[in-house]
Amino acid sequence: MEEVGGFVPIANETSFPAANPDVNNGAGTIVSVSAIGTSRTPGSGTVTIANGAGTGNTVTITGVGTQVLTAGFGMLVETTGTLHTYAFHRLTAPATNVNTVATNIGSVNVAATNINSVNNFADTYQVAAQDPTTRGTGGSVQEGDLYYNTAQNVMKAYNGTSYDKITPDSSQLNDIAVVANDMSTSSDLGSVSDALVTGQTGGALETCADNISDIQAVENAIANVNTVAGNTTNVNTVAGISGNVTTVAGIAANVTTVAGNNANVSAVAGNATNINTVAGNNANVTKVAAVDSDVTTVAGIDSNVTTVAGIASNVTTVAGVAPNVTTVAGISGNVTTVANNNTNVTTVAGSIANVIQSAALLLMSIVMHRNMSSSPVHLAARLLVTFGITRLQTR
Repeated sequence: MEEVGGFVPIANETSFPAANPDVNNGAGTIVSVSAIGTSRTPGSGTVTIANGAGTGNTVTITGVGTQVLTAGFGMLVETTGTLHTYAFHRLTAPATNVNTVATNIGSVNVAATNINSVNNFADTYQVAAQDPTTRGTGGSVQEGDLYYNTAQNVMKAYNGTSYDKITPDSSQLNDIAVVANDMSTSSDLGSVSDALVTGQTGGALETCADNISDIQAVENAIANVNTVAGNTTNVNTVAGISGNVTTVAGIAANVTTVAGNNANVSAVAGNATNINTVAGNNANVTKVAAVDSDVTTVAGIDSNVTTVAGIASNVTTVAGVAPNVTTVAGISGNVTTVANNNTNVTTVAGSIANVIQSAALLLMSIVMHRNMSSSPVHLAARLLVTFGITRLQTR
């Protein structure tokens, strides 16, 4: 008669026998582990237990899949033809759990009757560290699904597009606690009950509610509030010159213009010495401002001004004979006539000796004709000396 496999009970997963418990050293014998001591997670469907069959003997359990061998549960495995290698059969529930189920069989039956609701709860409620995209039992999340966010410690509900927070977080709970404390302090809020009754006004809590948008705005800008709080000295200084601040605010457009021309402003600031000099000579500046049209005219002939500046000594000489210049100005028409005949003037200038000699002879003839009593020779000599003629040319 051929022997069949047997049944071998052991206390835990580190108490496997050193030899194969099968009578034929093969498969077929069931080994029952009473209670797993340490939870073990399989890798690639296999669990290995160091020293599971005594020191230095590693036990290998195959065919586990993804089933975690949970501490406290029992386990059934089957021997194989390889020493210390077993095939996983199943987990067995602890006796205490079985007893609990038996005691509460009525509740089990109710749950079985309402299994659809149980499954629905598993679909609509989850616990996760971030917003889930699928239901607990698979499928897309649906509007109204709930989940508890373990990272933020808040409950959220799916609105069809995203999750909305439906319970306050820890920071908001602290704020609520502060408000609750204030509500119990009549010295801070006055008669809180009056403020909460329909139609009543004036309570601090209602005031906060009426101005909640402003409170939220301050909350969103709390970094700026903290910055200002840390700079109270400058704030107080500005408060002391509020009138000037108001004045500047009234010319904001001009301030903006100056800001857009800051390069020139910096240039002026760098030339403060010259500006102060001009300021000290404001009377002359005012005089120049009164003849600004003349200044503009001079600016239009700046090349001529430069030319005159190059002959300053001549200008000084002319200034020294100003009466003569005035006389010439009085006969400007004659000057123009002479200027138009400058060729002839040049010719005459080149024969000035002849002109003088001819004038002397003409004058001598006239005098001799009118004054025959004088010696002609004597008279002619006097005229020649008068005109600086030392010799007469023979014609």
